[in-house]
Amino acid sequence: MITGYRGTGVIGTAILTTSVENAEIIPTNTRVTNFTIIADQAFVANINGGSNIYIRANQTTLIPICTSFKITTNGITYNWIGVA
Repeated sequence: MITGYRGTGVIGTAILTTSVENAEIIPTNTRVTNFTIIADQAFVANINGGSNIYIRANQTTLIPICTSFKITTNGITYNWIGVA
């Protein structure tokens, strides 16, 4: 459940999506609260320009405030949702 944040609405992927190496998945100039991503394979991500983080396959990952999210490899299938 997404609670505690106000935004213009819920945004995310409309279909299961496949990653492109180091491509930004958050829309330009968007701040997403309660950013949640789940992927079918393990991957490494760069979150908000910080250090690379390993995320396990099928691990639900919740980031309270996200302005940048990049999957560092090609071919990872994922979907995400958040409040913008």
